[in-house]
Amino acid sequence: MTVANEQIADRSSKGLLNFRITVERLLELLDLEDDDEYGILRPTEYAFRTAMKLIVEAYDVLGCNFPEASAATDYRVASR
Repeated sequence: MTVANEQIADRSSKGLLNFRITVERLLELLDLEDDDEYGILRPTEYAFRTAMKLIVEAYDVLGCNFPEASAATDYRVASR
């Protein structure tokens, strides 16, 4: 019984860790410059709030199965 409980705790911890990593990556986008030679880098407030809301809702549904995710303002640039 103890092994099963440890496995459940490990999976739950992994989901929470992945959630935290994903939120940190989203927050890093707020530290980007306003723009560069390619255009706007920083997300709009609306885009940031929408992404954060979706991440929280996904975590509520997925819980321990929440995957680690990257964040980017366009398809060419992704963090990690």
